[in-house]
Amino acid sequence: MVTMLFIALGFVGDAVSSLSPSDQEINSTSTNEPSARATLISRNETGNVNDTSNEARKLYDEGHALLKLKKFNEAIGYFDKALAIKPNDTGVLIDKGVALGQLKKFNEAIGYFDKALAIKPNSTGALSEKGHALVGLDKFSEAIGLFDKALAIKPNSTKALSEKGDALLKLGMTNNTIDVQKFSEAIGLFDKALAINPNDTGVLIDKGVALGQLKKFNEAIGYFDKALAIKPNNTAALNEKGRALSKLGMTNNTIDVQKFNVAIGYFDKTLSIDPNNTAALSEKGHALLKLGMTNNTIDVQKLNEAIDMFDKALAINPNNTGALSEKGRALLKLGMTNNTIDVQKLNEAIRLFDKALAINPNKTDVLNDKQTALDALG
Repeated sequence: MVTMLFIALGFVGDAVSSLSPSDQEINSTSTNEPSARATLISRNETGNVNDTSNEARKLYDEGHALLKLKKFNEAIGYFDKALAIKPNDTGVLIDKGVALGQLKKFNEAIGYFDKALAIKPNSTGALSEKGHALVGLDKFSEAIGLFDKALAIKPNSTKALSEKGDALLKLGMTNNTIDVQKFSEAIGLFDKALAINPNDTGVLIDKGVALGQLKKFNEAIGYFDKALAIKPNNTAALNEKGRALSKLGMTNNTIDVQKFNVAIGYFDKTLSIDPNNTAALSEKGHALLKLGMTNNTIDVQKLNEAIDMFDKALAINPNNTGALSEKGRALLKLGMTNNTIDVQKLNEAIRLFDKALAINPNKTDVLNDKQTALDALG
């Protein structure tokens, strides 16, 4: 589902995908909760596993349990053993594809969904999962076609409804602009899914993400709160609520310190559950960066705390362009404190901006920050 972010970008159930706004690319790594994707596709969608031998069923069950525990490589090992016994079991083929998708091996995953579809062309599970993998490859229009096919077979498939909504959100977020029509269509799909299952935390979060992208932050928080009432430790909902509060904390270029501190509390709760959550690390860094520049004053301690958060995020994902550019921004501020120039900090900031631009050359805010640093160095 929408995962992120306001990003978070695409898993059914408890997850949120990483569709983030331009200033929140720090969430380029997903805030997904992958165990939620381990739905009982093979049992509920294909029923095929019930026809296997006892040994194959046992192997499948072991793999499925590992999939739910996010042990994707181990799960794949069990699915391979099950497929060695019954190679045409569509349920196992789909679940192996899901595990590969979680490892971001989207093309390999599509191969397994295609195998399942060759056996059962109308498997809504395989259609939806292939669509999800195509979203991972940024093939949004092609993915939407598969979700439409799944919905033609099963109009009340909450998976297909929510996944199509997620694809529309991503398709509607081009060049840092919002296609309101696509976002409205996505929200309509989320509403249909919620009419079927009002307690689907993933869809609640996705609708909140969409509302946040439309700058309806208070409404968005209402949906994150609904998700948290069902699952208080849902890290996606915690992160997204913190992000919405951060947005509310910035009004007319003034900083609401209280809202930012409350937002940091939500990021801290996420990190207490998942210390390596790069989205929470980066978002906390972003909030600290804002607090370090309150009312045109520089708080050196807050900026250094922000840099520490970005460093932790970059240790996990060195190519996180948001964390790279935000760390550069913090160093830029520290390098121009009290009307003095710290050449070392400014050069380091430029290095980080260059690295971010090598990954995404179209970031005008990063280009502007780099020029500011170059001008300061003369």
